[in-house]
Amino acid sequence: MYPGNMFSTLSLTSILNGISKTLNVANQLIPIYQKAKPMINNSRKILGAINSIKSNDDIEEKQVIKGIKKTDNDNLPVFFS
Repeated sequence: MYPGNMFSTLSLTSILNGISKTLNVANQLIPIYQKAKPMINNSRKILGAINSIKSNDDIEEKQVIKGIKKTDNDNLPVFFS
């Protein structure tokens, strides 16, 4: 029914070696995941902030082009290129 050498390599030692390797990989990945998790969770906020800054820059640029740029100090002249 079963090929002879299919189960010849299956032993308690090989199973324990496989489990040990798996646990070693998990022990290396868990700290990396824990350090990266806050960045992943905050990535939406960071991207939102970047898009907001870009959006504000685009609005300011359009206002300057249209000549309606407002300044904090109305006594100073505003020059347009």
